[in-house]
Amino acid sequence: MNDPSNPEAVRASTPAPTETLMGDRLCMKCMHPLVGSPITRDAPTGLLYVRCGECGTPSALFEYPTVGPWIKRMKSVAAASFIAIALIVTLVAGGVTFGFSLGAGEVGGESAGVVLVERYRELGGKVDDQTWSGSAWGQADLKWLDTDAGRRELAAVRWSAGPILMILTMCVIGSLVLAPFAATLGIMLMRRPLPQRALFTATILGAAAVAAMLFASVMLAPRGAPSWYTVAKTHHGAAYSLCAGSLLALSAAAVATVAPRMAAALARFVLPPSDRRLVAWLWEWRGKAVPRD
Repeated sequence: MNDPSNPEAVRASTPAPTETLMGDRLCMKCMHPLVGSPITRDAPTGLLYVRCGECGTPSALFEYPTVGPWIKRMKSVAAASFIAIALIVTLVAGGVTFGFSLGAGEVGGESAGVVLVERYRELGGKVDDQTWSGSAWGQADLKWLDTDAGRRELAAVRWSAGPILMILTMCVIGSLVLAPFAATLGIMLMRRPLPQRALFTATILGAAAVAAMLFASVMLAPRGAPSWYTVAKTHHGAAYSLCAGSLLALSAAAVATVAPRMAAALARFVLPPSDRRLVAWLWEWRGKAVPRD
């Protein structure tokens, strides 16, 4: 037993406290964070080192300086870049929604004009073939459109097969163009729970679509001589644009919702377990553990 009156003997028999690494360091082999790892001194050489808890590789403490200040600067740059990219992606997504919604109003109005003039012909109306030429730009018969029959036909062509097919075609093409931006936005919003992320994404794109529809219906209404196209576009173009904008917003919200899971599944398929730590945020931001299998 040690003599309490001998301080040297007490100090020699008391184990030295284990120090842990406080700085931000990464394992040189697997890039696993080493913060919190116990510091060990090699007996033969007297050098200090820490051993990686992931792959077991020893890392000397004097090989490279502490990266704490650089990590803080990188976090600031990453945060600013995150905000800038999110803003750019949102603006681009809104622009795509606006463009294809406006295009759906145009092609829907054109198709509705074609259907309307065909109904006019079936009911005995005459259309000048020189001004018609197979499109809806021929001059409209305003007297017939003011009758009960004309008003009924004008209302009936809104959701006929031709305009619906053109609107759906524009929505499919627009969704394909919008998908990469919606997926990017969905992955960038992974810090939020899934329902909030989907609602936030849908709100942004929906607001952009509604703003585009209002702008299109107020500022870009057809002008000039009353043709079958301008009549159909004036009465139905805003509804076509709003319908297309809503469908595009819903498709973008769906893509943004499933994008994080698709990215995690792709990373799991491509990367071996030892390298998944590089993209651990794909799982950790959703409260999941990095898969090891």
